[in-house]
Amino acid sequence: ELANMVANAARGDGGRIALGMAPLAARTLLAPLLSEMIDRPGFHANITTGSPNRLLAMLSQEELEICVCTRQATAGKRPYASVLLAHFPIALVVHKDHPLTEIERVMPDNMEPFPMLRTRSTDMDGEDSAPILSLPRKQPAVAVEDYDILMRITANSDAVWVTSPVAAREGILAGTLTQVEIGWLDQ
Repeated sequence: ELANMVANAARGDGGRIALGMAPLAARTLLAPLLSEMIDRPGFHANITTGSPNRLLAMLSQEELEICVCTRQATAGKRPYASVLLAHFPIALVVHKDHPLTEIERVMPDNMEPFPMLRTRSTDMDGEDSAPILSLPRKQPAVAVEDYDILMRITANSDAVWVTSPVAAREGILAGTLTQVEIGWLDQ
């Protein structure tokens, strides 16, 4: 439906389209979805990237037609229809020579000495990733929705970025970053 809505907007059939996307979804899905449509004269899209709570509120207010966010954000909330678009595995992303790369099975105690990074914005503190990942209740040193900033911090420090390897793909392919499997999390 998302692809059809974008195609209709590109043909001028659907007018403008208003999409809301969580940062990881925007990073991985948005460019391929929009790149073919961008040159069409009738295409107009307004994309909002932000926290799932903010996007769902905008959807409720009919400021967005479609919201792409995590399944946890929609679970048990309001009458939203949801469709699984993708599964993004979670890992610990660190620089290539990080001390955690020497540990076979990384556990929460192994992470204690290192600052933690996360992708979600601070307006999501009530629903942060720590309970989901069974991490110690450690506050992230940095929480920002800019993946390029997080990749640079991770590559140049001993910080541990809890994210999907998809988010750090460029750094992993370049060899500056590597992923460490979360030893206590079944995916």
